[in-house]
Amino acid sequence: MKIGIIGASGKLGRLVLDHLMNLAAAEDIIAITRTPETLAAHAERGVDVRHGDYEDEESLIAAFQGVERLLLVPSKAVPAERREQQDNAVRAARHAGVKHLLTFTVSGTSPGNPFAINPALVYAEMSLFQSGIAWTIMRNGPYADEVVDWLPSIIELGTVPYPTGNGKAGYVSRDDIARTAATILVGENHTGKIYDLVGPELLSTEDLCKTVAEVTGEAVVYVPAEAGDYVEICLEEGVSEELATILATMYISIAEKRMEVRLGAIERITGTPPRSMRELMTERVAAK
Repeated sequence: MKIGIIGASGKLGRLVLDHLMNLAAAEDIIAITRTPETLAAHAERGVDVRHGDYEDEESLIAAFQGVERLLLVPSKAVPAERREQQDNAVRAARHAGVKHLLTFTVSGTSPGNPFAINPALVYAEMSLFQSGIAWTIMRNGPYADEVVDWLPSIIELGTVPYPTGNGKAGYVSRDDIARTAATILVGENHTGKIYDLVGPELLSTEDLCKTVAEVTGEAVVYVPAEAGDYVEICLEEGVSEELATILATMYISIAEKRMEVRLGAIERITGTPPRSMRELMTERVAAK
């Protein structure tokens, strides 16, 4: 069976590709990217690396030839562009005879969610439902990696300035998402399923602050924050206003309790539980 991944050179796509290479023969894997040269090492190991661009439907039709299961890793484009990219990918998949489509969205994807990219996520899910192709949806929790990477700033600020109120979310590492996606890609009985790929516990921002303080020994305490506070801090750290605003809407979604979802899918699918926020932070601190 030939398994394809489009977006295979991005952060999440590359992790899925690496895990997939531990589960399937390299010659059965087709890695699709706008920049094939970035996957030269994978090509040397036998992966079929092809050029494919979400913006170019003809390139996708060519890239999807022979693919039976196809993972669509979303791009970072704005919502309107994502919808067009999704249409291109689904039409190309039908044209190429793909048998099973899989994609990532986000926990809490549903009409009315204030997360700025939610309309594109709802559209992506609906496009798979209506594609006439077997489908699987993986709804990811917020990336724990982003919190861990931000530890120096969190310590300097003395708080985690997320505007989440008392809402909670299942923060999860990209690696745990990727290994689960790879397991699904080679597995059976996942057709028509929607999985929430989240961490082992639901955490509030107050919980995050306590965990940072306990792991680092630094004075990090919870201070309720508004969306504007978070955006201002991001701007001071060089984050673009557009990205900061989008991220703020994700935390507003958490505040509305839209990401308080059922836990346990990762362990049920892979047999191994996802790493906790405490484990991830402890690893980062120990690595310094």
